[in-house]
Amino acid sequence: MPYYYGYGFGIDPLYLLVVLVCTVIGLAAQNYINSTYKTWSKVRSDGDTGATVGSRAQTWCKSVLRSVAASPDVTPS
Repeated sequence: MPYYYGYGFGIDPLYLLVVLVCTVIGLAAQNYINSTYKTWSKVRSDGDTGATVGSRAQTWCKSVLRSVAASPDVTPS
C-alpha cells in the first residue's frame, strides 16, 4: 500500500483545518443572525407596512430636496 500525503488515506490536514474554520465562522454568523432576530422581533411596530414607511420616507425626502433647491443660500459652483 503506497503512503499518500496525510495519514496514508489521502486526507490533507490543511483541508480539514480550512473546513473546520469555515464551519465555525458559519455557525458564529448563524448565531449572530438568530440572536439579532430574536432581539428585534420583540419590538412592537406601529402597524405600518413597509410600503407605507417607504412612501412616508419618499415624501419627506422630496420635501427636503424642494426646500434645499428653493433656498437662496445655495449657489451653483
